[in-house]
Amino acid sequence: MHSAAACGDSCGGTSRGTCALSGGSPICLCKSRFYGATCLLEPNDCPDQCNGNGLCHDGVCSCYQGYSGTNCSQFCPFNCTLDAQTNSYQGRCNVNFQCTCKTGFSGPACDVECLGRCFGNGECQDGVCACYSGYEGADCSELSSTSFREILLGALQGYYPAVLISLCALIGCVCFCGIGYLINRAAGRVGTSAVPMWDYYAKRWRNAPLFEPIFAVSATTQTPPPPKLGAKAPPRSNIP
Repeated sequence: MHSAAACGDSCGGTSRGTCALSGGSPICLCKSRFYGATCLLEPNDCPDQCNGNGLCHDGVCSCYQGYSGTNCSQFCPFNCTLDAQTNSYQGRCNVNFQCTCKTGFSGPACDVECLGRCFGNGECQDGVCACYSGYEGADCSELSSTSFREILLGALQGYYPAVLISLCALIGCVCFCGIGYLINRAAGRVGTSAVPMWDYYAKRWRNAPLFEPIFAVSATTQTPPPPKLGAKAPPRSNIP
């Protein structure tokens, strides 16, 4: 044997090897499990070689931060749980090494599934569905009852586009017809003739024809309209 100081790195210490002379030169005689010129190397006999996510020491993986498991293959708790049916994970690992679960799952490892996965109409919280506005039930599959006032408010907020469009069209039509009626009344038109209407065949707006109620004026007292210029007058009756 020779002084350990004569060998490089002291052969890694007495637990790894001893220094000896061979042909006048000091060499390290490594103990079991160690090899190399200075006995600093050892075979990586840890499970799956720690998957490159940790250090192997005496056959046991010491995982880096965020990894876990005997072979350091798990990132976040249980890799946020693998769904065997879809072969996909039920969540993803965020920068804080915590699982952000998919819709319908909850728990630190996303291993708790809510009823019906809340049908996409709610969030899964500790195995219980918290439904979004407008839905109810244990699995958020039922539409909640909505009053007419709530529908109008929802339409104004853009939740019901069809209702909003219909409401705007109704208001526009009422305003247009109301303003047109007032203008026609100011022009001297009365009755239905003051009501603007859309002529489907002519593809234009015009005033509605005048329809007088039959009880408004007696037939014997009705005055015929004046003849148009250039038109012949109707023949007079010879009946006395």
